[in-house]
Amino acid sequence: MKPTDKDYPITPDMIDASKHLFDAFNHLETETSAGWIVRFCQRRGSWAPFTYAEIDGYYRERGQNNGFTFNRLLAKNLEAHDFVSFHLSSVDMGTVPAIRQLDGEPKTGFVVVVDETFVVTHEFVTRCFGSSPTKKNKKARAS
Repeated sequence: MKPTDKDYPITPDMIDASKHLFDAFNHLETETSAGWIVRFCQRRGSWAPFTYAEIDGYYRERGQNNGFTFNRLLAKNLEAHDFVSFHLSSVDMGTVPAIRQLDGEPKTGFVVVVDETFVVTHEFVTRCFGSSPTKKNKKARAS
């Protein structure tokens, strides 16, 4: 089941993604990818599920030509070579469940695949907000 925006008390506009999300994921590239996702969701005004083509299109519109990568956001304990950085433009979505369950064990991530779309998790939203709330929301983080 896909979560809806009602399921998230923190909205995309409550996160200051104009700067790096320091210490949100303890990995520079992962935090950079998270920032791209937050800015993409801010533009859409929602945490709604998205396709790879949508996030990659947003990324490329802003002059990034190498293609969007999730950098450790998709699944814990998986190496990039396990899913070739998950460039879904070249991966059959029918293979995604197998990718998410290598070795027979379900893998959790900060962004998960649900019905052939990507969905940010509560953990993703909470970490991004904890790292960089907007000025008007700093008090909310402290309480």
